[in-house]
Amino acid sequence: MVDFINYVIKGILHYCTLLFGMLDFKELGFMWIIIIILLVCAIVNKGVRKSIFGVIKSFIGVVKTIPGFLFLILLISYYSYIAIFFEEKITIIVLILSTYLFLQTFATVNLDLLAERENSVWKTIKKFSFPVILLCIQQITMMVESNNFTNLNMVLYSLLIIPIFSILFFVFKHYCTYIDFYKRHKKYIKMSDFDFFKVFNESLILCNNYKKNNILLSEFVKDNSNLNAIEMKQKINDIFPKVISYTIQEENQKKKLNSKKEMPTKLFVFFNYIWLFNILGVVVSVIWKRFFDTNFDFWYYWSYVILLIYFLYDLLRIKEIENQCDFVTYLFIYMVAIGLLVFYSFNLKEIRLTELGFMIPIFIYARYKSYYNPKIDFLRLPIISKNNFFGIDPHNFKTTLKK
Repeated sequence: MVDFINYVIKGILHYCTLLFGMLDFKELGFMWIIIIILLVCAIVNKGVRKSIFGVIKSFIGVVKTIPGFLFLILLISYYSYIAIFFEEKITIIVLILSTYLFLQTFATVNLDLLAERENSVWKTIKKFSFPVILLCIQQITMMVESNNFTNLNMVLYSLLIIPIFSILFFVFKHYCTYIDFYKRHKKYIKMSDFDFFKVFNESLILCNNYKKNNILLSEFVKDNSNLNAIEMKQKINDIFPKVISYTIQEENQKKKLNSKKEMPTKLFVFFNYIWLFNILGVVVSVIWKRFFDTNFDFWYYWSYVILLIYFLYDLLRIKEIENQCDFVTYLFIYMVAIGLLVFYSFNLKEIRLTELGFMIPIFIYARYKSYYNPKIDFLRLPIISKNNFFGIDPHNFKTTLKK
């Protein structure tokens, strides 16, 4: 049993290595040309441009604040550390991705310090932690692949940035929220700062959320300004649990209404059975090839082609295409991306299950993500709409057509 668990863990890590290797394209230099073309297409996208410019603008604004300056020092220290101590070369695209995710979190960190923000402390920490863990996993998979763990401690030490950031962010969040609340309600508070700070903490523990705490405590302080600290805490412990319980029930009902999934039609279910039959056929063929050294037959390649067609459709459904212009654009981009994936997977050594069945987890993930998404009816889609890939004004487009 222990050997089997080790086999599975090594298989998962090896699969991660293959994914990171796909992003690196060390031996497939010409693919960088295609990647650059795809990046240009992405920058042409109005939404992507706005996102990039927004991150840069917010980044400059955040650096001017004390929390922003401290977080900037933290990020510079982290990237200096990984540049010096990480043993293997970091995948370029993974490094770019992690840097962008860091800057994205960094740009919103000042806003997340406000009590009105929907993002909880935990959500902000998760966003910040993802690129750190991503780089750490990449280094560990390389070590497992090369069976060289001399630099393991240095890689694990890089994770220390997560608790450091978490402590800093929580302290700033708590301080900023309390100071803001106290200044706005100072005329209603008849006790010392320290006593009210204890009341604020008591209320926050019950609410478990800064935004809810600000809303409930604001009304409470206005109506009970004559109470001392002990009386306030007692009344808060009596009233708040009931109010919070009621609001939680309301929120759960809203979530149920908003999370209703579009159930697949009978026709979709029928075609899904065809997908299941083909994915099963590919899995069986891969297992036979790995353990019994058989060759792939016609039915394997036939099933593989069918799964690629399904994969393309699933990607379009995940994107939730809104117009025919976007449909054609993303169809071309996804076809190029699928071509790269297939080329990469067929150029692997094909010794292990993870190499022989490299595309299988990707097929399954795409189907899972798109299963409840609305279907695409190309003929009923508008030619172009307000939100389109190239940022074209649909009114001008219609005028041009009339002329």
